[in-house]
Amino acid sequence: MAINILSWNVNGLNSPVKRTKCLDYLKCKNVHLALIQESHLKAADVHRFQNRYFKVICSSSAANKTKGVLIVSKRNFDFSIIRSGGDTEGRITYAVGSVYNTKYAFVSVYAPTEGDPLFFQELLRLVVSLEDCLVVLGGDFNTVLDPQLDRSHVNFANLKLKKLKFLNQN
Repeated sequence: MAINILSWNVNGLNSPVKRTKCLDYLKCKNVHLALIQESHLKAADVHRFQNRYFKVICSSSAANKTKGVLIVSKRNFDFSIIRSGGDTEGRITYAVGSVYNTKYAFVSVYAPTEGDPLFFQELLRLVVSLEDCLVVLGGDFNTVLDPQLDRSHVNFANLKLKKLKFLNQN
């Protein structure tokens, strides 16, 4: 049986209308499990992103209304949670459990916008500790493999410099 999983940077869930629209979208797309980033919800407000079809199974929130990650499950999805956890910064949350007699670890990640080696070391330690599970990692890693190919804006100063170097070579 297939599991329909969605990783989604929602860019804030403090508006009741947006929460409702997001939950409706999950239902419409028949999502079993959603890995949510940038919820912007405080820990005391995480319960607001639930309805009769979906529930929050784990979360991590920042002290202010920034960052925030959630894992949301369809209420009738047979996922038996063994353990869950996360950081205290609103950047990593995970749930370990079994689905169809297979042990999974679902991880939702919202990486810092500036490369932070300590964050990625923490993430790596977590993933390595989940060695007895099939790991499903979803998130917003705030990075690209090749800035020239993957960025929509171009740094024209660097582009002009590269053109000059190219012209000097020929």
